[in-house]
Amino acid sequence: MIKIIPFDPLTASEALFENYFDLVDEIFRELEPRDPLPPRELQKALLVDSNPTRQTFRWLALAYSGEKETVVGRSSIEFITRQEPDYESNKHVASININVAPHFRRQGLGTRLLWILVDQAIARGKITVLETFGFLESGWNFCAKFGAVVALEAAQNRLELDDVDWEMIERWKAEGERRNQKAGSIIVTFESVPEDIIDEFVAVYNYTINQVPLGDLEMRPQVTPEYIRDMEKRAQKSGVQWYIKVTQEMDGKISGLTEIIYHPKMPHRVEQELTGVRTEYRGRGLGKWLKADMLLFIRDTLSGVEYVNTGNADSNAPMLSINQRMGFKRYQTEKCYKFDLERLDSALG
Repeated sequence: MIKIIPFDPLTASEALFENYFDLVDEIFRELEPRDPLPPRELQKALLVDSNPTRQTFRWLALAYSGEKETVVGRSSIEFITRQEPDYESNKHVASININVAPHFRRQGLGTRLLWILVDQAIARGKITVLETFGFLESGWNFCAKFGAVVALEAAQNRLELDDVDWEMIERWKAEGERRNQKAGSIIVTFESVPEDIIDEFVAVYNYTINQVPLGDLEMRPQVTPEYIRDMEKRAQKSGVQWYIKVTQEMDGKISGLTEIIYHPKMPHRVEQELTGVRTEYRGRGLGKWLKADMLLFIRDTLSGVEYVNTGNADSNAPMLSINQRMGFKRYQTEKCYKFDLERLDSALG
């Protein structure tokens, strides 16, 4: 027998959490067979973290064998709230996620979980599009079965620090300093955005987001100073270290940025996030300079890091070129899907 129940991380029992993490670990092992499992206390901290710009509803599928209860599936739907900076542009989109334990797939459980998400989206009243992503072929086939279209093809690319040509990276840094010396450009590093540049930083951050190829995905986030401050507080609360480097011109303008996410409880990995340079400052090697400076920072400051992960759209040729020269290699294929809610509801009957 399988029963589907709502899952609220704020009120769930420790026993249910342990069963839940057994499934999470099993899914993680499919994707990262050689990595250590993420600490459960870290996973729980991230799960109960409150993001005021999002409202998330979750469900668990429980299988019973005698008195033993096992979590064999999970699903969630995430709506943006009015506190989202770009609410008006994105309010029609919801993000969904479904995972089913390998030995319970192809038995209709994913479809049952999807029904619940569709009902929730319809009840919301404003939703017309559902978006999701996946790295497993089983998930791709599931999305295609119900009429989803591929909105973006991307990859997780990985750089093993043992394979880095450090002489080349140091040369990139020296070249960046030399090429930008006349302009008076410098690299500034921080974990919390200085108050005197936060408006400028937000403008460049949003500019960079808008330059990222997102294919036919409709959710296009933006940030505000208040949003950045909330991100900083939430990162600090959960123990996440968010490092940012910007190139700053002589007149104080920010010309480019790069950022990474690191957690001391998962010291073997770093997540490389946004990197971008404003159009009017391109042609001076700022992107290579920023990436090289950040990689040297990782090597010299964050002990125990074995690799850096980054996500790139397959269509993002300029960033792929820099990453490939640094030594990044394709590690996982990612496909992002988009459902038309009305058509999906009809397909589900």
